[in-house]
Amino acid sequence: MKPITTNSLSAWGYIGLIVLFNLPYIGFPALIICAFFIQNHSVRSFARAVIILELIIVALAVLVIIIGFGGFSDILEDYYFDFSGDEGSAFISNIRYYLGV
Repeated sequence: MKPITTNSLSAWGYIGLIVLFNLPYIGFPALIICAFFIQNHSVRSFARAVIILELIIVALAVLVIIIGFGGFSDILEDYYFDFSGDEGSAFISNIRYYLGV
């Protein structure tokens, strides 16, 4: 009688995959290989879940950056001054003085 084989991973298997996927230069290629080319269903599903979570995190980071630049542009408008006036010429002359130009 053959032993019953399962496709499940132990907790140490998942910990090992997490460590593997977080290694620099090795993690991302290993993640892609595990997500699309490994036959073990548990490993493949876990790798695909990691890819989905990373895509969600990247999308949220881009959204935060876009919202942040929108708020930052309002701040810049409040403190913006024209370099053609007296304040601007004094600012430029100070920069030239410190640079030695």
